[in-house]
This record gives sequence, structure tokens and C-alpha cells, in this order.
Amino acid sequence: MRGSHSGRPCARFGWFTALQRQRCGRRAGWAIQGDRPNLILDAARDATIEHWRDTAITHVAERVGAPTGSIYHRFPSRDALFGSLLARSIRRFHQGLIVAAEIEDPRASMAAMARHIPQFCGRTPVTPRP
Repeated sequence: MRGSHSGRPCARFGWFTALQRQRCGRRAGWAIQGDRPNLILDAARDATIEHWRDTAITHVAERVGAPTGSIYHRFPSRDALFGSLLARSIRRFHQGLIVAAEIEDPRASMAAMARHIPQFCGRTPVTPRP
């Protein structure tokens, strides 16, 4: 072990000391695990609604409650973060189209695809749309 630790993970060294947590002033030990990338993308979506083109990584970090470095650890740049947000939105949109395309009857399949577009937009009004 590296000196005294609090049992909380750190992205770089593995553990935060109590002093590091005190200096940080935030939720020290916040590590991106599990569903955290989706939480970051949700925060980026919400920050974009509020700040539009002026959205910065600091706005996203504040919404998540994480240090800015944790965001940059997962997404190397602002463009990568917002590109991932757009890609996630397109992926979610396409999932519904794929389900509709698997319908055997061609007319029913096309009708299901046509209905999917406004249904998707109505269910996710704040998500970037393709």
C-alpha cells in the first residue's frame, strides 16, 4: 500500500489520503466505473441544454460532482465528449429502427419505422437528434 489511505480509489495512484480529500473539497475518490460514462453523458446533455455552445467540461463536472480531470480521463477532449453524446443518441435511435426493420411484412415494417421517428423525439425531447 502507498502510505495511509481511506479506502477510496483514485484514478492515478489508487488511493486518496484523508488530506487529499480535504484539499480537494469534492467527492474525492470519484472514479469512473460501471455506468459512470452514461452519467457523464447525461450531465453533458443537461449542461448543453443550459449553456448551449458555451458548454465547458467544468459545467459537466459540476453536474456530475466530479473533478474535471475525471471527465478528461474518460473523454480526452470536449469534442470527444460531445461526439460520444451524439453517437449515443444515434445508437438509441437506431435500436428502434432495427426492431421495426425486423418485422416480416414490408408495409408494417415501413409504417413502424415511420412511427418510430416522432415517438423517439417525443420520448427524448432533450436528446440530440440525428
